[in-house]
Amino acid sequence: MYNFQHNVGGFFNGTINNTFSSATLDAGGHYYDAGLVGDSQGTINNSFSATTINNHGGYDNGLVGIDPSGTYSNNFIDAESNNTTNCGNNSGECTVVNNGNSDPGYFKNNTSNGPFSSWNFNAIWQQTSSYPTLRNIALFNDPTNIPNNGDANNDGIQDSYQANVITQIDPTTGKYAVLESSCAVSYNVQVGGEASGNSSDATFDYPAGLIGFTTFCAPGATATITEYFYGNFDASKLLMRNWDGANIYTTIPGAILSNIIIAGQPVLKVVYQITDGGPLDNYQPANGVIRMYTGPGLSIVHPPNTGFNPPLNNSIKLLEEYIAVAFALFVAAEVIRRYTR
Repeated sequence: MYNFQHNVGGFFNGTINNTFSSATLDAGGHYYDAGLVGDSQGTINNSFSATTINNHGGYDNGLVGIDPSGTYSNNFIDAESNNTTNCGNNSGECTVVNNGNSDPGYFKNNTSNGPFSSWNFNAIWQQTSSYPTLRNIALFNDPTNIPNNGDANNDGIQDSYQANVITQIDPTTGKYAVLESSCAVSYNVQVGGEASGNSSDATFDYPAGLIGFTTFCAPGATATITEYFYGNFDASKLLMRNWDGANIYTTIPGAILSNIIIAGQPVLKVVYQITDGGPLDNYQPANGVIRMYTGPGLSIVHPPNTGFNPPLNNSIKLLEEYIAVAFALFVAAEVIRRYTR
């Protein structure tokens, strides 16, 4: 693989069999980028691309960017997600499906469409409600202590199988936190405590910390974000807050916080919506990239000023007045005592 401005994803003198991509690619206006391979000089068989390609330059294609000497058999592209009906720069690289969004679920929840008849769904791949996943993905050193046997958001699919579900240890609590996005992919997810100094929130504490993340969606789209914080939290006392990365904290409107149980463990669940390019998106303008730093906040309650604790200077002045009055009364009493003997 190489990663220059053009032809991103070079592939030489090898064979790709039974694979796919559903990633998001920002072509950045460059040339010969594609959903699976940039510069193909090898063999690609029984594969497909459902890659979302943004910012096409010139000659960007669905399967291969440029094809000087590759060979191909039984490959497919999703025309809608790839934003093109071109497989490559030569004929015969692939078959185009879902043109005009006519069949958006073509590669999902089945074992027969496209190249799937050549895939092993008994031992290697497994069917899901979305794209297929590897059965033995747990061999890639997945953490073994993620709650609910690796399904910390309790959606019936291992978190590590999903590019839009990220599970990490929350250093604030020592327990797990989960980010789930309705967009296809999330990355650069970080769980941590509140910023310090001038970047801290003067009116809220964050007992579960904050989750920073970037998620990819269609430009201007509204994403549904669901966050799970393992541990004992009272949802009725919390508000979901967003940090702008500098020193401004804002309550997220419409966020729903609830206490649930997953696999016998207490969890705070938060659901809210955020619009790409909207006022709470930290990556402007509307460009298909949403960046947030969010966490459940607990309002810091200050003692009210009841008027029974006046400022110190006023207290001293009042004491001086009391002493002067007392002294005057003492003098008057002494005069009266002397004249009445």
